[in-house]
Amino acid sequence: FADGIDDDSGGDVTGVTAGAGLSGGGASGNVTVAVDFAQAQSRVTGTCAAGSSIRLVAADGTVTCETDDDSGGDVTGVTAGAGLSGGGTSGNVTVAANFAGSGSSSTVARSDHDHAGSYWVASSAFGLRVDNQSTAGSSLIGWSTANSGSARGLEGRSSSTAGTGVYGSAPQPGWAGYFNGNVSVVATLSKGAGSFKIDHPLDPANKYLYHSFVESPDMMNVYNGNVTTDAAGFATVELPEWFEALNRDFRYQLTVLGNGAWSRARVVRGVEGNRFVIETEVPATEVSWQVTGIRHDPFAEKNRIPVEQEKPAAERGLYLHPEAWGLPPEEGVDLGERDAGAQGIEELQKNSSSPSNPSQKTPTGLKQ
Repeated sequence: FADGIDDDSGGDVTGVTAGAGLSGGGASGNVTVAVDFAQAQSRVTGTCAAGSSIRLVAADGTVTCETDDDSGGDVTGVTAGAGLSGGGTSGNVTVAANFAGSGSSSTVARSDHDHAGSYWVASSAFGLRVDNQSTAGSSLIGWSTANSGSARGLEGRSSSTAGTGVYGSAPQPGWAGYFNGNVSVVATLSKGAGSFKIDHPLDPANKYLYHSFVESPDMMNVYNGNVTTDAAGFATVELPEWFEALNRDFRYQLTVLGNGAWSRARVVRGVEGNRFVIETEVPATEVSWQVTGIRHDPFAEKNRIPVEQEKPAAERGLYLHPEAWGLPPEEGVDLGERDAGAQGIEELQKNSSSPSNPSQKTPTGLKQ
């Protein structure tokens, strides 16, 4: 045989060391290496009976079984509950949100839903609060779009004899209420002052003109006019046919007009049959007259305006116009800020989310 060079890399295996997950090894003789089942998972050998499932696999391959916790059987039907539509008992079943648009308890409200015909009941400090962060928008709009009939755009009521149907407030010089149209007040109107405001007749584009109301401690009506006496020095002033039905306690003022001879004037016969008679010392004299009367119609008789009145206990020590007396606003009556409803709103404002997202908090106590 010819000599040759061994093609191994040089040297013999002199030992086998068992690495991770193995056992055995050695440095001489026949060496055995096996999987160390103390570290590696044995093949799973266990099984579970019908109605059970494997819960735990042990290192040696055995298993722990557990009874299935379902009620057994297949789903045989799907019924749509509140706020949903669809369902069925066979085939592919579809269930969807029931967008009915009214926001009632059995439907889902869409972003464009309304509350037409809904009735809200609240037991909290307020029934509904709407916040609007816009500098020019409206927090709440009531709009009757009917072109006929007597529908109301917005209505406020209170069942309490001490309550307020509609309350508005605004810091001066803002408006607590602004009405662009005719306003009707069926009962009594109370105010701190009053005036008319019009475009100034001499400069309507640049100025306003104001006149204050004429006030009286009585429910007084004022009537006036001019009349000229006849050749005998008498004149009869005819008044409306309802004058005496509306008025009582008549008072008179007469002023002689003209640049002729001086003349005295007097009322020679007071109001009777809705007329009164004037006499002047000089015939054919023009007289400017004024007569006033105190209302005595049924409404006025039942609703006399008190001239002086003690403040209710809750308002004593407080002022309608504290700033006029040099006092801070906290000394004001300001019914809206002191009633329970406003206090509830203040409490909600303390607990509400940031102004950038006021809708994160929902008032409690409101249900439909």
